[in-house]
Amino acid sequence: ATVVELSGATAANATAVAALLSADADIDVGDAILIIAYDGSGNADLYYALDASGADWNAGEMTLVGSVLGVAADSLVTGNFI
Repeated sequence: ATVVELSGATAANATAVAALLSADADIDVGDAILIIAYDGSGNADLYYALDASGADWNAGEMTLVGSVLGVAADSLVTGNFI
């Protein structure tokens, strides 16, 4: 899965970013993305999207899979999730 970090993000922003990434790439069924959305208050929400259609990611394909509390923006990296 691709990991994308956002600062000051909301669920709506995460969905919009996933859609923008879809527009700039060849998305296949089963492609996945993990979005780390930092809220600016020391927390991060983790959204996972698994493409089911071979088209753009959409809100129905995204799931909030967790939250990390007390973490500085840009401190999480791909290795934190492997």
